[in-house]
Amino acid sequence: MRPLSNSLYPQVNSSTTLVNLDRFYVGNSNSIRYPADRYDRLWFFIDTPPSWSVTSTDSSVQNQVHDQFQPPQEVMQIAAYPSSSTTLQLSLAPDPGDLTEFYTVLYFCELQLNASRQFLIYLNGALLNDGRPLAPTYLLSDVVFNADPSLGFGECNITLVETGSSMLPPIINAIEVFTAMRNANVATNGQDVDAMLAIKGWYQVRRNWMGDPCSPQAYTWVGLNCTQNNSGVPMITAVNMSYSGLAGVITASFANLSALQYLDLSHNNLTGSIPDGLGYLPSLRVLDLTENQLSGVIPSVLLEKSKNGSITLRTEGNICLGGDSCEPKKKKKKNYLAIIVIASVVAAMCGCLAAIILLCILKKRKGGFGIVYYGHLEDATEVAVKLLTKSSSQGKEDFLSEAEHLTRVHHKNLVSLVGYCMDEDHLALVCEFMPKGNLKEYLKASQTETPLKWEQRLRIAIDAAQGLEYLHTGCKPPLVHRDVKTANILLNERLEAKIADFGLSKRFQDDNTGHTSTRIVGTIGYLDPEYYVNNQLSRKSDVYSFGVVLLELITGKSPIFSDLEDIHIVQWVKERLANGNIEDVIDTIICEEGVLNSSWKVANVALASTTHTSSTRPTMTEVVMELKECLAMYTDGDKMLKHGSSEVDPKLLEFHHVGSISDAEGPSAR
Repeated sequence: MRPLSNSLYPQVNSSTTLVNLDRFYVGNSNSIRYPADRYDRLWFFIDTPPSWSVTSTDSSVQNQVHDQFQPPQEVMQIAAYPSSSTTLQLSLAPDPGDLTEFYTVLYFCELQLNASRQFLIYLNGALLNDGRPLAPTYLLSDVVFNADPSLGFGECNITLVETGSSMLPPIINAIEVFTAMRNANVATNGQDVDAMLAIKGWYQVRRNWMGDPCSPQAYTWVGLNCTQNNSGVPMITAVNMSYSGLAGVITASFANLSALQYLDLSHNNLTGSIPDGLGYLPSLRVLDLTENQLSGVIPSVLLEKSKNGSITLRTEGNICLGGDSCEPKKKKKKNYLAIIVIASVVAAMCGCLAAIILLCILKKRKGGFGIVYYGHLEDATEVAVKLLTKSSSQGKEDFLSEAEHLTRVHHKNLVSLVGYCMDEDHLALVCEFMPKGNLKEYLKASQTETPLKWEQRLRIAIDAAQGLEYLHTGCKPPLVHRDVKTANILLNERLEAKIADFGLSKRFQDDNTGHTSTRIVGTIGYLDPEYYVNNQLSRKSDVYSFGVVLLELITGKSPIFSDLEDIHIVQWVKERLANGNIEDVIDTIICEEGVLNSSWKVANVALASTTHTSSTRPTMTEVVMELKECLAMYTDGDKMLKHGSSEVDPKLLEFHHVGSISDAEGPSAR
């Protein structure tokens, strides 16, 4: 065995293995392997067509200092080029023929001294090398590869095109073609496993914590959330051990969870001081230690992070914490029932709402859940208090659903729960306050007041998409929101977006069907037509609704055009883009900002998300990636352009009409 170095083939990670389909070099009739290739890769020669010429050298060819592929010298000493053309084309059909995803590695080396050679590289129609032309270096290997899979539908087509400034045609030395084999059940990061086993043993945890903490996903340990890192390895990002009967000191093993973002140890019997190590966790955003027996001084690094807002620190209900003297904990009056929930910073007293907050009824909104009040806690923290009313379109079941979901989700783009109150007379949710209101109101106000700029709209779209992506992939089991709309996207003072209103959200089991039957809920204009017709809910139903939101951000218009015989925004956009002019669609407020190229791409994402058939829609993960590319396109290029051009896939311009869905309307804006 001659194993590959861990530094070779960067497309490989813990969840992805490359399977070699072809490995060719421009050579004679001899194959090359060990010892010429120290890794014992087998290089076959390729029969060059008559339209190609071959050149070679006896000089030594060196690999780049940080070369990630290490081709053997014999492979790089011979190259092919088109005899009488400025283009070199090569089409491969690797076995088996039903493959659709390809990874290629292309090897180049200039063998002619003082050559002026430059060319573009296409793989299945897409530019490689970040779109830049390649000018091979004399007697030094150059390697170009695609980090993301290329769609080829059974074929791998490679095209090299000479640029206008080049004096010589393109050349190529060797080619490798791979497909990917993915492993969904990758073992959790070893350090995280050791830390969790130490925590389990320290507190003698009696939960059903067996096997790997994060893998398989369906059997993630209760109380943990896991996310794959860039290498595809699951890392523990959230630990919820509240109400677990923990006793003794806080073990230092928590500080070994390097990706930890959320740690809830509230409502236990923990004693001693808070370990300094928790303050040095680089990703920690929430640390909840309320209602324990902790004492001593809060570590200065945690206090500093709490003051600057980089971490939410909750320590209420402990003794001697952060002070010089000890005071016994005051007993609560018996006529109050305290309900402390995950992510809460106060005890929600159900007998009297004023025991939770000091209500300042400066703002009052009416929503499907009931009246939403603006208020603040005793520490001046602003909150939104949602009171369930008898006239509410939501009932106790939806209230409990929203409260339960809010206790499970912890993400920067999801509205967080402060506390809730429930007794015979009151049902209330206490959530973080979002001072800029919802996106629907802001877009409407933009017509007369300060408008949202295109970059702001892109960032809001990315924020909201990331929140939905977390619901779909970061929750166990996944959640489908079911009521995605601009009224449920809230904005903070920095115009950062968060998804709100989980009353209609539904758990979604990962199975082979990808769908679940459920009663139809949602809002007119945003409802997935396939869900409405077939009564089959999937995560792609949220994707459709979000696609409508994207069209609103592009156009500044509502989903239903009541002045145009109730035409839907998807139909309206498709009809206009069929003429090939994005300026007929884009909001006039931002049309002059040089947004044309990136707006074309956002329109493509929106129309792909709103196709009639859910199976053809992208996932929210793919939507997030596309929107980030749109933002990069705008910040890097569109600002410098006065005009742009692009096109939309004609298949996306087909429109399927669905009849009236007025009976499916969900809660109104709140």
